[in-house]
Amino acid sequence: MVNISENNESQYLRNRNFSSTIVLELTQTNTRDKQCVGVVFDVDTSNNDVSRLFFWHTGELLPNHYRSEGRCLTTAEMREYLQRSFTPEQFYCGPSNERFRRQLYDIYLGGLDMEKFPKLFKRAISFRMNIKLEDFVKEYICMEQDIHIEDLQESVMQYGRMRSKIEETMEEIRRLKLICGKYEQYAEKPVSGDAGAPSGGGERLPPDVRL
Repeated sequence: MVNISENNESQYLRNRNFSSTIVLELTQTNTRDKQCVGVVFDVDTSNNDVSRLFFWHTGELLPNHYRSEGRCLTTAEMREYLQRSFTPEQFYCGPSNERFRRQLYDIYLGGLDMEKFPKLFKRAISFRMNIKLEDFVKEYICMEQDIHIEDLQESVMQYGRMRSKIEETMEEIRRLKLICGKYEQYAEKPVSGDAGAPSGGGERLPPDVRL
């Protein structure tokens, strides 16, 4: 942590060099496969220099929580640990933020646009739609330039009509089941008078089961 003194000079609250780690665990929804992405910082408090190591590996968070002897692993220790614990296909580490970001969006996150996804993510968090629907679709959903918004609107309307038809059909099925239940009750009543003449006294169905 950095402390700002009265003369606006910054200094670390720790009196010796230290390391810190940020790691994110990702889980594939359908396969439940896990992978982790993260970064290790080495801070030199004498000159405020910060070294970084970005990394990725398969599987869940490491059991040691990326620590050793009560402290975070340094960048060198993290590199050595990954090389010792994973095959080359199961991990990556390097100091380049730009290369790591390209791999993160293109490979680890399944081909997301590294420029537009962060903007979309920020917009989703704020829950504000301050651009037109057509521009939103063009910029964040459909990457092609030639977009026929009328076709998209027609698809939405067809979906709405189909949903309404399904809801009506489900209601008809419910009412038919009620009618079947009333008929079974009627058929089970004892017969009086002629043996072949069913009784029932002209019972009427309640309004909620009439078609």
